[in-house]
Amino acid sequence: MRGILTAIKDGDTTPEQAFSNADLPAATPKMPQSKSAAKAKTEAAATDAQEPAETKPAAAASQSVPASSSELLSGSQINLINSKMEADALGSADLFAKFGVKLGDLTQDRFQEVLDWIRNPAA
Repeated sequence: MRGILTAIKDGDTTPEQAFSNADLPAATPKMPQSKSAAKAKTEAAATDAQEPAETKPAAAASQSVPASSSELLSGSQINLINSKMEADALGSADLFAKFGVKLGDLTQDRFQEVLDWIRNPAA
């Protein structure tokens, strides 16, 4: 690092040239992923690897629930639930007691059910 800074100071190179990655292979950036989403992805991959190839189409055909219902809630949906729960003086312990899962582990098919519960926790 000291040699690069000396070369820049002496005018032998520019900062753009010194810190460019032109000679390195381009790497695609990876988006961060929540721990629960990563866990669900690895569990799904393990389940797919355990099933024989001929049973996969039959299992997919027997599912009447759309694929989107088993997806985890998005960040904006989690933020919405957090803000509504906070406004109604409900905590994560209340949510866990009612639904048996943590907020980060809720799926799309339970989103409306959670919102209805927040509106009327006594029901």
